[in-house]
Amino acid sequence: MNPDGVVCGNYRNSLAGVDLNRQWINPEEDFHPEVCAVKKLMQTIKEEDKRHIWIFCDLHGHSKKNNSFFYGCNTAANGGFLSWTIVRLLPRIFAQKTHMFNYKDCRFRVEPYKIGTARIVAWKQFQITHSFTLENSFYGYDVGEDESRAFTEEDY
Repeated sequence: MNPDGVVCGNYRNSLAGVDLNRQWINPEEDFHPEVCAVKKLMQTIKEEDKRHIWIFCDLHGHSKKNNSFFYGCNTAANGGFLSWTIVRLLPRIFAQKTHMFNYKDCRFRVEPYKIGTARIVAWKQFQITHSFTLENSFYGYDVGEDESRAFTEEDY
């Protein structure tokens, strides 16, 4: 969702110098057209198509940590009895399917400074329990306690 920023060498900011992942609460059409377009599509699916969006996943590269891992919200969007367990189910499945994904690196929080991010707005505004940011290391993944391996094209 950041083609103009990426083409200029930015992986986080758009050409306008804005971190688009912090603009999801009140995006402006002139400065955040990508965010506005996705939110409009989500609203259409919810209201006009009368369908529920089951999973929202924002893809990010991580510059400091190894492995692939999720950032998620702490409970299901509507609360409920199994709320804590439900939001952690998909990350556990990922961890069982590939050694490049590390469940211990996952975090499930709604922190005040992240309120404007895609995953939290999708969770709160669109009631999407499985709303995640999938982080993938820019480098690689752990293969032992003190050993890591760079991702290859095949890994990606």
